[in-house]
Amino acid sequence: GVLIALTIGFWSLISIQKSFYDAVEVIRQLIVGREAWGVAAFIGLAAVSSIFSPFSSVPLVPPAILIWGETKTALFLTIGWLAGGLLAYTFAELAGHPLLSKLTSYRKVEYYRTHLGSKTEFWLVILFRIAFPSELASYVLGAIKYPFGKYLIATAVTELLFAAITVSTGEAILSKNPLLFTALGAGTLIMISAIVYFFHANHVRKNTEDKTGAR
Repeated sequence: GVLIALTIGFWSLISIQKSFYDAVEVIRQLIVGREAWGVAAFIGLAAVSSIFSPFSSVPLVPPAILIWGETKTALFLTIGWLAGGLLAYTFAELAGHPLLSKLTSYRKVEYYRTHLGSKTEFWLVILFRIAFPSELASYVLGAIKYPFGKYLIATAVTELLFAAITVSTGEAILSKNPLLFTALGAGTLIMISAIVYFFHANHVRKNTEDKTGAR
């Protein structure tokens, strides 16, 4: 909702557009000769956003596209989100139950932890990573000690997918393309909703029935 409101404001008001491009130019000048620091800051913020859901790196994407281009921005996003996911996975794997219980998302982590296991099929883990918030998926998979190599591949694949979608959405905003912006938003929402439904209908329910039948 916030992204849509900001996008409409950006498209509608010349003053907002001018302020935005002025801010981008200030950032560009700040990182001249220090691009590595700018890249590191962007990747770091992306990593934080994949651990703490209230924070989002999405608003940083349009400026990043103007500074580095679409391909590099998608790459930096993927690296940042992957790094954050690895930190969350490691924390959940090593922290143990007492520390995990302090998380605000603990109830959800506990729910999915009881319905997934270290031998869960890889394709289901891919769907799980797509359908649910990054930090939740990482905490759950770390808590069940899902094989690290498979987790790494699943996370890299899904974060690259979302980086491509996010960068394409950012480009749609910059080019003032409402059709592409709407198609990407609606398509992503439909994809995630369908996967959530499929996941619950075909895995969590089956797992629950299996446990009930085994008693």
